[in-house]
Amino acid sequence: MASSIKHSGCPPRCTTRRDVTAATFLEAWRRRESVRVVDGSVIGWLLVTANYLARNVDRSRRRYRTLLEQMREPEHLRDPADDVADRIDAQSMTGRVRDALARLPKRDQDIITLCLIEQLSTADAAAVLSIPVGTVKSRLSRARQRLAADVSATLNRTTITTGGTR
Repeated sequence: MASSIKHSGCPPRCTTRRDVTAATFLEAWRRRESVRVVDGSVIGWLLVTANYLARNVDRSRRRYRTLLEQMREPEHLRDPADDVADRIDAQSMTGRVRDALARLPKRDQDIITLCLIEQLSTADAAAVLSIPVGTVKSRLSRARQRLAADVSATLNRTTITTGGTR
């Protein structure tokens, strides 16, 4: 009995051997009416029962290990609060960019709207505005610089008044 249980792959501190022994005697008690007695002894029946129970424990452990090996590492999900904070930050940034765009002169707003927001080519924007392509390119360059400077200044003022960004 001890040899089949001892080699069940159980670590030394594990109580499986004791559990199998206890289950064997519990089974003997439950089936006391049908336990096979050979030459006045139940040792044979106890050994066979203990062996079956030890094999069941081994099978169960193998299945469990196989299942664990097949399972993927859990994905580390993002905290929903981070998504909400990102959306709020994006909305705040969008509002700041809109405000900065509104402060630009009308012709810069037109160039930015056509080329950056509507994604027209410089040639198409020139045709819409009835100005040369070179003029569209130079106005777009200056409008981008003004917009970036305005947004940057707004962010710097916000950072100073709120004590920093997250």
